[in-house]
Amino acid sequence: MPKLSALIQNMPEYPFAKVSKISKMVEQRDGVPVINARIGIPDQEAPRTIKECMTRFMAVQNSTFGYPCDVYPQRGIPEFIEAIIADYRDKYGVKLLPENVAVTGWTKEVLHNLVRLFSRGKILIPDPVYPAYEGATILSHNTIKRVRTSRSSGWLPEFDFSDAEVVALYFCDPNNPTGAVADIGFYQKLAAEMRSRDICGIFDKAYKDYIFEGASRPVSITQVPELLDYGFEVVSFSKHYNLVGVGLGWVISSRENIDLWLKFSGHYSQGVEWYK
Repeated sequence: MPKLSALIQNMPEYPFAKVSKISKMVEQRDGVPVINARIGIPDQEAPRTIKECMTRFMAVQNSTFGYPCDVYPQRGIPEFIEAIIADYRDKYGVKLLPENVAVTGWTKEVLHNLVRLFSRGKILIPDPVYPAYEGATILSHNTIKRVRTSRSSGWLPEFDFSDAEVVALYFCDPNNPTGAVADIGFYQKLAAEMRSRDICGIFDKAYKDYIFEGASRPVSITQVPELLDYGFEVVSFSKHYNLVGVGLGWVISSRENIDLWLKFSGHYSQGVEWYK
């Protein structure tokens, strides 16, 4: 019998994987179709233009010659980086530099691994929660500290930084599953508290372009300059462009933070499989 880690032996099964197994078991046992409520999946396919571009690229000579990180710049091809910078300029009126951006593969893996950049301690996780944050905290040998949300706060997390052991936080905004959207004042207050206690933030922005009529317009951490020093904005193509079958996204932060991320990710990643 192999000597297994106590960590993995005591690790609960990932909730979405568990629900998937139960759904398939019920379908086979009862012969009825089961609605898949396991994880958020767009109801449309990726744009045809993107799929055609991917197909053409794969057919080009030497398209699979060499690892992506050796063929293209580690942070992503310049054209893609510039498109991201232009998008932020148009949406948020901010001026980013290429050094503020890193193109990534599956953003779930990014959300898992970013927490490993920080000192060990307690990680603030709002409740209800995307389960990946909890698993990432446990696997990085940190401790989960749940953060309350309620009707009185508009379902926004009531972060408490009085505990000296807190080193980082997760924040999904616009939020899944509550639909809460934080305004610029919330971010400014949060930035001041994070800076005063040297706490880092992982900002899950999978839904940042989802705007609800009459609701606050989603905020980017780039609109609160000090948050670039203390936070990482993680964006996924799966929700924005229906690319659930292809891992693609990006991270925004300060130059120093992005360099740290590239230093870390270079040990387990060979770069994004397709860039252009």
